[in-house]
Amino acid sequence: MRKEPLLGFLLLIVIVIVVISVNQKPSTVTNTTAATTSATPPRGVTPSAATPIVISPADEISFIAVVNSAIREYGSAKGDLAQGSVRPSRKNAISQNLRGIYIKDWVGKVSKLTTNNEGKGVVHIKISDDMSLGTWNNSLSDIGDHTLIEPDSNLYQTLKVLQIGQTVRFTGGFFRDNTDCIRETSLSVSGSMQEPEFLFRFSDIQPEPSLYAPVEKPVVIKPTPAPLLEAPPRPVRATIEVPATVASPPSIPQATTGISAMYQKGFQDRVSWEQWFAGLSGDFKLGAFFWSAQRSLKEPGSCRTGNDAFYQGCTEAKSRLAGSDVLRKSEPDYKLGWNAYPG
Repeated sequence: MRKEPLLGFLLLIVIVIVVISVNQKPSTVTNTTAATTSATPPRGVTPSAATPIVISPADEISFIAVVNSAIREYGSAKGDLAQGSVRPSRKNAISQNLRGIYIKDWVGKVSKLTTNNEGKGVVHIKISDDMSLGTWNNSLSDIGDHTLIEPDSNLYQTLKVLQIGQTVRFTGGFFRDNTDCIRETSLSVSGSMQEPEFLFRFSDIQPEPSLYAPVEKPVVIKPTPAPLLEAPPRPVRATIEVPATVASPPSIPQATTGISAMYQKGFQDRVSWEQWFAGLSGDFKLGAFFWSAQRSLKEPGSCRTGNDAFYQGCTEAKSRLAGSDVLRKSEPDYKLGWNAYPG
């Protein structure tokens, strides 16, 4: 009796069983699942940044740079004479850079929020790590200054919903002073120079809304269809569809017809500027922003306002924007392209 046909038949049965068992084995991805990921933040925001990016007015940036420069100079000065010379120097710098005692829409974080024994509001707002603006904390000191917030005022109602550490925009005025140009309330010279607290009368304080809120987008994981029984067995793989979240440089708006070469140049120059600016940090970035806000003024401020890094950022921005500023004023299409940047 010949055994070859019987062996061949048995081998075929074994192959079919193996194929069936492979296709019935649970896949590592059996159902469509969903995950979430945060949308890519705007240019200049790192994923670790939990707080919104808030741009301060140019006059506030200039003021902070002047006072911070004096703080560093005082801290590094050797001896009473050297330290004593810093205060009048700071006074002159504030006088030259602060255009009037009234300011509008400065940005800071609430550092003190309480009441005095009469229920009047006491508030301090930090505009840098070592400097704050605020009211008196008692009615006796406040005689004639009227910085304390009255309980029946609209401003008091706003303060009731604020929290320590919250970012706000505020408007109001300083008080003129012969010693510091604007009145500073520290009890010691050291406190005045290293952690200054400037007296301020608030007329408005508003919470600063977040300029960046992560948007959740789904990441869909789909299994590849299982192979048919007739096909040779192969691994089951998953494909991942991730919605594009990485922001690419803006392109010229397509809705515009008849785009001129000068329009395109204006738009591309603006893109280049924004990309360069987004990579900056610290006082160098403050200097660059200062010049970008000053360059269109009839009498722009001086880059010598702050420290060396501030000056370098300011002068670098001035150099980079010089050609664009000429074209913005002389070429209408270039200006339209420059201003077409989304943001």
